[in-house]
Amino acid sequence: MTKATLLMVAGLVVAAALLAVACDGPPAGNELAGPSDPEQQERQSETPKPEATAVPGETRSGRSSLLGGAGGVEPDLADLSFASVSAGLNHTCGVTTSGDVRCWGDDDYGQATPPAGVSFTSVSAGWYHSCGVTASGDALCWGYDNHGQATPPAGVSFSSVGAGGDHTCGVTTSGAAVCWGEHFAVRATLPADVSFASDSPRDLLWRAQLSDDVYAAPTIVGGVAYVGAFDGNVYALSALTGEIFWNYRTGDDDLNSSPTVADGIVYIGSSDHHVHALEASTGSLLWRYEAEGFVSTRPSVAQGLVYVGSDDSDDRHVYALDAMTGELRWRYETGSRVDSSPVVSDGVVYIGSGDRHVYALDAMTGELRWRYETGRRVDSSPVVSDGVVYVGSDDRHVYALDAVTGKLRWRYETGSDVDSSPVVSNGVVYVGSDDGQVYALEASTGRVLWRYEIGNHSPNPTAVAGVVYVGSHDDSVYALDAATGELRWRYETGDQIRSSPTVSDGIVYVGSRDGHVYALRPSERQ
Repeated sequence: MTKATLLMVAGLVVAAALLAVACDGPPAGNELAGPSDPEQQERQSETPKPEATAVPGETRSGRSSLLGGAGGVEPDLADLSFASVSAGLNHTCGVTTSGDVRCWGDDDYGQATPPAGVSFTSVSAGWYHSCGVTASGDALCWGYDNHGQATPPAGVSFSSVGAGGDHTCGVTTSGAAVCWGEHFAVRATLPADVSFASDSPRDLLWRAQLSDDVYAAPTIVGGVAYVGAFDGNVYALSALTGEIFWNYRTGDDDLNSSPTVADGIVYIGSSDHHVHALEASTGSLLWRYEAEGFVSTRPSVAQGLVYVGSDDSDDRHVYALDAMTGELRWRYETGSRVDSSPVVSDGVVYIGSGDRHVYALDAMTGELRWRYETGRRVDSSPVVSDGVVYVGSDDRHVYALDAVTGKLRWRYETGSDVDSSPVVSNGVVYVGSDDGQVYALEASTGRVLWRYEIGNHSPNPTAVAGVVYVGSHDDSVYALDAATGELRWRYETGDQIRSSPTVSDGIVYVGSRDGHVYALRPSERQ
């Protein structure tokens, strides 16, 4: 098979030039021939500018200047940071680091008016139309559409697009090239033995190097990825480009806590014995509370309170803090260190402890509602669904407990410790075990539906849109079919993955012990 590496970039002859490397059919009379074809160059130079369509209540006439004359868009680029730009015939578009597309110049046909409220990863400016790839992999176009050049095919996931004159081409996430628009007299076709790739490895949208290993799961809010590194730094990165917006240094190394973001505040625990509250937009410290030991659990925020546990032999408490001030509201002492992250449901805090128990505490007062004893320590974080608490234990079991009474509904035995925190989706409980298996259990009965061996310890799974994502100590991220457990794809990083994957807008974010955060846009491949 012949391999051709193809980067979709914008310009006047973009798609024409790039597809000339692999198109059949005579070049004469074919817009998909390359710019070296004299007849094609002559046709391009003679192609008249299409007449503008009048918009009621608005006058558009002629070409605009770069700064936005009649029919143009004047750029308002102050304080904007761009990840990429693309120059067309008489207009230019760029993608900001926050995923917005801004265009300026000639706008007679709407080519400089991108759709509002859409996040993009790339954009290409053509002659009289523009196209971009959204964060979810869709192609969107705007502007002149007389030959269908601004109407991309539906149901196709793209890694890049290139807007030409009267046509557009794109590379799909599976490596195929797809074109739409005018083909003149002869329609060019792509040979079956040619595959294409974008300018980065398939599936990888970006990766960002941080200052140390990444154990914690990223949190994605408002186009920003918040994540902690093991050396004590908290980072805010662009979810679309990986650009670092800010970082905040806690007082110690060994940062294992995943951040929680609520009402513009980032809450995170640290081994410096503190809970830190940071302004989400700047990273500025708002307050911090000193516990009596390490705080490695992920904070939970509900009804104006922040709940955390302390993972320290000298501190066995669950804390409830005022979300705005950090003032202590209550604390509850368990029988051992607390490495389980709390979950709040219907006014109750559920959390595990190293004393073998699962606790249910009143969220406002900290009063004990009930506790259930397992066979060994409970480092797994509970999840609540339909009145049932699901949690793992180092006694090898997954437990289903009544959320109101704490009575056992069922339990399922795996082959090793269950530190992994379960996730429930569509009546199925997905959970990992130190036996190297990912299990799918029927939520109502605990009956095993399928299990998949990843060959090593597995962190917490994530289930989204029919796919279960899970990391492994074998350095890989796995995507499994939620219904069957079949492998969809896997992606290998540079070291162990102890971070739980986070999925937002079709992009999978995960941290690795190689010191990177990865953003993956999956394709259907193994």
